[in-house]
Amino acid sequence: MSKALGSNDPDDASEARVPKGYTSDKFQIFWQDRLNVTDFILILGLTNIGTGITPVSGPYGTMIVFDDPVTVTPDFNSKVIGSIRGTGSVCKLDGLSTCWAFTIRLTEGKYKGTLTFSSEIDPTKKDVAPISGGTGDFLFAQGFASSTPVDIRTTNTTYSVDLNVFWPPFE
Repeated sequence: MSKALGSNDPDDASEARVPKGYTSDKFQIFWQDRLNVTDFILILGLTNIGTGITPVSGPYGTMIVFDDPVTVTPDFNSKVIGSIRGTGSVCKLDGLSTCWAFTIRLTEGKYKGTLTFSSEIDPTKKDVAPISGGTGDFLFAQGFASSTPVDIRTTNTTYSVDLNVFWPPFE
């Protein structure tokens, strides 16, 4: 039985149905998240509900903005190929799930352009976010990204992001 694309069940997100004539590709990037360096807490949520502040959680209602580098390997010092920019707010009382709106901007490598996302993601486990559009080489892109924590033990966190993207032909 087929499941909806972007169902937030990582086990359901192995393949996207690519329409005939569309370009498609799968590739991996690494999100280098740096608390209080490239991402900041704008509004501290209800400190008596949920968790305290950690690199992957915060009190319910906490709002965050970020502009983090994207690299080719999990090593923070590896080649930067773009950025991931956006905002989120802790939207679950346990302090783990965050509702995100963000853009991955690729400036180096095979593709140049942006991919746009809006989804609820739990940063402590593998999770999936649907692609809601794009620009440049990804004009009107669809598909999904599967993010997996690589190292979330410190304020310098790294996520593996597997992209499964397809987009219509344009001239």
